[in-house]
Amino acid sequence: MKIVHLIMTGGYSEGWSYQDSVLVEYHAKKNKVFVISTEFERKTDSMVKAEKNYYKTKSGVIVYRLKHFLNFLPRKITSVLRVYRGMYKILEEIKPDIIFSHNCQYFGTSEIAKYIRKNPNTRLYVDNHVDFSNINRSWLSEKILHGVL
Repeated sequence: MKIVHLIMTGGYSEGWSYQDSVLVEYHAKKNKVFVISTEFERKTDSMVKAEKNYYKTKSGVIVYRLKHFLNFLPRKITSVLRVYRGMYKILEEIKPDIIFSHNCQYFGTSEIAKYIRKNPNTRLYVDNHVDFSNINRSWLSEKILHGVL
């Protein structure tokens, strides 16, 4: 079975004890696993640009890292807007049986929907941690990001 983990809101950090990293390793024990993530990963207490955009981990997981589409804008803005391109092409190449999206607050969701429509036997699971108790409640977040986008 092929499983794709989409980690587009925080970045994939191999070996960390976050649930997204742990699930990837657990699934890799019995499945062919792929990660599509941002170009950033956790190092100590901050996010840094990953060294490679495509690589294979020690446990055999293939990792693709997508750059922000609007990378000419400051990182503070692109990290909020989360616009990526190329996810659909990678999904077509992999042809996963399962897609597991860790959160859904990014603009790649239209590419996922397009893939699922063309491949209805692919299962999509979304693990969403965002609700009113843990989102940014600023005017910009409430009215623009969550109200419009």
